[in-house]
Amino acid sequence: MNYEESIEKMYLQSKKNIAKFGHQNFNVILEAMVEELGALAQAYLQFEYEGKPRQRIVEEAVDLGALCFQFDLDPLVVRTAGNEMTDLYNSPSPTIDLLRVLTNLSFTAGQANCIVCHELKRVLFICGNIVEAFTKPINKEN
Repeated sequence: MNYEESIEKMYLQSKKNIAKFGHQNFNVILEAMVEELGALAQAYLQFEYEGKPRQRIVEEAVDLGALCFQFDLDPLVVRTAGNEMTDLYNSPSPTIDLLRVLTNLSFTAGQANCIVCHELKRVLFICGNIVEAFTKPINKEN
C-alpha cells in the first residue's frame, strides 16, 4: 500500500467512525487519540520484541490517522475545539506554561489551536508513512 492509499484508508475509516459513533466533541476525540497512540506503541513493541504480526501496527496507525481526519470532518469537533482550546489556554496548565517558557512566546488561544492543527497534520503524515512501511514486503536480505 502506498502513502496515498494509506491516507485514503484513514479518511474512509474516519467516515465510518462518524457513522458508527456519531458526532463527538473535542475531548472525546482527543482521549481516543491518546488511547490509539498507546495501542500503536504497544503494537510496535509487540512486533519488535515478541514477534507479533506487523498487521496490528497498520491497523492502529489507520485508527489514529482516522481520528486526525475527524478533527476536520466532524462539525461538532470543529465547533467545540475552539472552546476547549480557549478553556485550556485560560486554565492553569503546566504544558502551556512550559511551552510559553521554552518558546518565550505569549500566544493566544487561536494560535494554540493552530499549533494543535499543525501537529495533527504531522501525526497524520507519520501514520501514513507507518502504514506504507509496514504493508511493504519484508526484505530478508537486510
